[in-house]
Amino acid sequence: MKKGLNKTERYYLSILKANQACSKSLYDCYKEPSTNKTHIDEFIRGECHERNGFGYSILTSNCNFFTCGYFYPASETGELRACIELPTRTLDFAVVE
Repeated sequence: MKKGLNKTERYYLSILKANQACSKSLYDCYKEPSTNKTHIDEFIRGECHERNGFGYSILTSNCNFFTCGYFYPASETGELRACIELPTRTLDFAVVE
């Protein structure tokens, strides 16, 4: 069993926690987001809703990609988890306080 968070997980978790006060939407990051960006954003928001997630926010963005994340309770244990969607992979880990 993994003990702590790795450097990448800590980095994105700190951004996600900081964004809870003023979460950023796709339209905060892009004046006119592409159809692909809009579809991905809607898909991930739907995934967040299905998991009873909260705190969805765009974490980083540039002209080509964005990363986003949210918190959710694990269905089996109820422990708080974070899901971070990167352009090439997904980070899903328990939030260690």
